[in-house]
Amino acid sequence: MLIDKNMEELIQSYLDGEVSSEQRAFIEEKIATDKIWKKSYEGLLSVHQMLTYNLETMEPSMRFTKNVMEEIAGMEIARPVRMQQNPWIFRVAGGILGGLLMGILGYMFSRIDFSAKSSGSDLPVPDISLPQVNWTYYIDGNTTIFLFMICAILAMVMLEKLIFKGKNAA
Repeated sequence: MLIDKNMEELIQSYLDGEVSSEQRAFIEEKIATDKIWKKSYEGLLSVHQMLTYNLETMEPSMRFTKNVMEEIAGMEIARPVRMQQNPWIFRVAGGILGGLLMGILGYMFSRIDFSAKSSGSDLPVPDISLPQVNWTYYIDGNTTIFLFMICAILAMVMLEKLIFKGKNAA
């Protein structure tokens, strides 16, 4: 098997003209005397001739570029994805964002101590007593971070919508 591979490599190198004169003489002698070498040579020679002489190079026509451009010009241009989006998606996202912001503001106002008296002011501070709600039962640190992340994402979506709306109008 090793001799067969070596034989084919030598014959291929011989056909490509990459052998020395001593190797050339050896290969020509083997082809003339050995049937296996001759059969392998004939097979590789036919493949070599097909690859070398029978391949036609394909060249595009002189109008190739113009034909392609005319074909592209005749095609229907697809609408941008932005125009295909449903506007209700943004309205719902805005509603969620508004609801989250109202919830965060409500939480912040519930944490304010309105019973503190001001020092140095003659204005009466109303005594507001709100029912005590244990917000930590409903909102812990992870929930707050999650809500802020949702608000930030929705704010970016709304900002992007406003920015691109302004660019489309211009």
